[in-house]
Amino acid sequence: MLECHVTGVPPPAVSWQRDADVIDAAAAADYAVSQVGGTCSLKIKRAAARHAGQYTCTAANPAGRASTSAAVSVICE
Repeated sequence: MLECHVTGVPPPAVSWQRDADVIDAAAAADYAVSQVGGTCSLKIKRAAARHAGQYTCTAANPAGRASTSAAVSVICE
C-alpha cells in the first residue's frame, strides 16, 4: 500500500504512475486506488515481481502540480 497526502484549493486531481505507465481503470485487476479526504492510496492487490518499479503520485489543480515518488521492490521466492 502506498499513500500520499494532498491538499489544495480547489482540491487537486490525483493520478498514479508506475515507471512511465499510468495506473488507470485498465489496471484495475492489479491495483486498487482510493481517496479518503486528503489521503490517496494505491494498493497492489497481489504483489509480484512485475510490480516492482518507481511509483509516482501526482496532484494537480489550476494552481499547479506536485508529485512524490517511491521505489518499490518485490521480493519473491
